Amino acid sequence: MKNKFIKSSIYVIFLGLLAKILAMIVKIYTTRIYGIERMSIYSLINPIIMFVIVLVQFSLPLALSKLVAQNSNKKKEYLMSSYMISLSISLIVMGILIIFSENIALYIFKNINTKHSIMAIGIYAPLVTLTSIYKGYLIGNERIEITSLSQIIEEIARLFFIYVTSNFFISKNISYGSMGIIIGMWIGEIFQMISLIIFNYGKNLKITKIFKN
Repeated sequence: MKNKFIKSSIYVIFLGLLAKILAMIVKIYTTRIYGIERMSIYSLINPIIMFVIVLVQFSLPLALSKLVAQNSNKKKEYLMSSYMISLSISLIVMGILIIFSENIALYIFKNINTKHSIMAIGIYAPLVTLTSIYKGYLIGNERIEITSLSQIIEEIARLFFIYVTSNFFISKNISYGSMGIIIGMWIGEIFQMISLIIFNYGKNLKITKIFKN
């Protein structure tokens, strides 16, 4: 039992480290491709991204993981209740950001070039809700290695999307160009959610065996 715990911990640490390395590579590559002007717009709106993530999650992933671990008989009910609360908040946030994107750009950020990125963040809100709640559910079910592996899939998907579409967004103005970075975050969240579902319901899939060699 002790050896199994140690091995599982090593796998999770390794996967987490690999995900962090990939995230760093994606950031460096994105900065080199998109340039200073577009990245400056992204840096300007980054605080609102962090605020939206905290707001739509509402600490529900942590609470869900604890409830699922303590009472496995009601884990489906806990999952659905968490989704109803978090998605309701995220849809409200999405509507506010899309409708008032121009006002936020002009009066808060003092830069109209942030408008399209703010709209993109609005659509990002429900996507990050889907993945974060489901990750909390899996952690409560002691499937931590799946959540770590999904982060790797997310970063790979973002890197591939930026590689394929960067020329298109760079050819547009600064406003649309910076929005391409946010759309890359959409793609990462979508692929992360898909990988979470596949790895969780793949009955014959043993995540820890992938890296055994």
